[in-house]
Amino acid sequence: MGAKWTKTITMSLFQKSAKKLAREILENEKELDKRTLLLDEDIAEITRKIGLETIQEIYESILEEHIALKKRRKVRNQT
Repeated sequence: MGAKWTKTITMSLFQKSAKKLAREILENEKELDKRTLLLDEDIAEITRKIGLETIQEIYESILEEHIALKKRRKVRNQT
């Protein structure tokens, strides 16, 4: 996967996610006008959690691929 392709996909996903998150907050949070100074901090916490979960998913997937490859090589070498 090339960096340019990844960046395009990531930006598209980011834009969709940002709009969805904004809609959710606007529809479900009460008295936002009284919390405007805290919103930046709240959003930063949410995005940190998203980043952490994203990288965990990626690392787990890479690890699973490596384990599967090792198992296939082991089986092939035993035959």
